[in-house]
Amino acid sequence: MDDQETQSTFLRLPIEIRQRIYDFAISAQHLKAPDQRFVDPQWHDKPQGLPGLLLVNKAISQEAISIFYSRAILNIAPLHPPEYLFDALNARGPKLNLTLGLQRMVAPFPAQNIARVETCHIYAGQSKAISAEAYEALLGWLMTRTSVQSIKLSSRLMTRLRRARTALASTHNLYLAASGVSVVKTVYIYSQHARSPWELTQMSRLRSALAGRELPVVQAHVWNKNRGEEPFLDPRWDVRHNDDDQRLAKMDQLSTWYDSLLAADSICQARVGRQPEQTDKKLYQVCFVFEVPP
Repeated sequence: MDDQETQSTFLRLPIEIRQRIYDFAISAQHLKAPDQRFVDPQWHDKPQGLPGLLLVNKAISQEAISIFYSRAILNIAPLHPPEYLFDALNARGPKLNLTLGLQRMVAPFPAQNIARVETCHIYAGQSKAISAEAYEALLGWLMTRTSVQSIKLSSRLMTRLRRARTALASTHNLYLAASGVSVVKTVYIYSQHARSPWELTQMSRLRSALAGRELPVVQAHVWNKNRGEEPFLDPRWDVRHNDDDQRLAKMDQLSTWYDSLLAADSICQARVGRQPEQTDKKLYQVCFVFEVPP
């Protein structure tokens, strides 16, 4: 029996049998954009290439490709904005450019395939601290372009320098628009450590600026699927001593919303309790996704 006849025989099997064969033959593999370079000691998951099953013929590849990409782990890093853009990161344009840069970088992967990815590992692409805005642009891109449910974050990405303030007005608008709207998806972001040494040095400053307000254990973002903007971080993680009463009042109103979202999520509540010391995967951030009508 030649190869062509063998392939024809395989394709005559019931689809349920073929799906079970694909499930058995295709394991989780790592993907990486060819042009992206990582500068991260934690990166060791080298891409392995396409499994041989996808190279047999076009018909088999079309059937199996969805399983391959839904199990694949996308390795990616935030883009580093040019220095001259840092002072303009409050504006929409520079953040949009970061998103377009990510889209151009993963262009070798067909959009319908990358949309099936459910797991992502984020590494550092530079030796110095990254921009918080670039990181949030990456989160927004992942939730727009993929089906991500779980993200593993390199410890190096826990040190993020923020130039622009969190978008308090936009966050408040989403809070008002999402009244009565349920969370449609929750994305969990894990890291090896609960806090980085750099973050621990910031805690006393944050607590002082909060003036007795509670700082949650888990950093939470909210995101409107229908707007395509970057996710909005809980403003308590960006509080500053020079914030005026108006900004603090709006932050207090939003804090109640963020706290209610965290309290309603069982995984976040488990993180608030004691976690096993032996685990190398600690819940670090969470993103609550809404689908607010335009």
